[in-house]
Amino acid sequence: MIFPHAKCIVIGEGVTIAEKCSIFQQTTIGATEHESGAPVLGVGVNVYPGSVIAGGVDIGEYSRIGPNVYLTESVPTHTRISPAPYREKRNI
Repeated sequence: MIFPHAKCIVIGEGVTIAEKCSIFQQTTIGATEHESGAPVLGVGVNVYPGSVIAGGVDIGEYSRIGPNVYLTESVPTHTRISPAPYREKRNI
C-alpha cells in the first residue's frame, strides 16, 4: 500500500486493502451508519484525492477512483470512475 501524500486519510475499521494500492490525500474509506460491511479494495486500486468510498462495496483489481468521487456501489475490475461533471447554477 502506498500513501503518496498521506495527509488527512481516514480508513475505517474492517476495510480490506490489497497490495499495490495507492491512496491519496483527503480520502475516506469505510462503512456507513446504515449498512453493514466495509469496502474491499482489490490489487492495484488507486484512490485519488478527495474521494469517499462508503459501505460494503468491492473495488475490482486495477480500478481507478477519480478525485472527488463519492462511491457507494461496487466497481468491476479495470474500471475508471470519474467525478460527476460540474453544473453551474445561478439565481437570476
